Amino acid sequence: MRMYQVQFHSIEDVKAFVNIANHYGYEIQLQRDAYQVDAKSILGVLSLGIGVPMTVRAHTLNASVLKGELTPYLI
Repeated sequence: MRMYQVQFHSIEDVKAFVNIANHYGYEIQLQRDAYQVDAKSILGVLSLGIGVPMTVRAHTLNASVLKGELTPYLI
């Protein structure tokens, strides 16, 4: 599993992130505090809020391409 810290600043950021997550066949989750959602669900991601740090959990050993696509959101 690979983990990255991200933060979104707008609804457009969330839409773009969900589109990126949906391109991958493995499970990707987003966590904020005790709440965890499917990163491929726009409603789930929006429920965590905007402008707060979150953790992306990619259930794969090789997430280098994903990390590259997440660069605008990494903190």
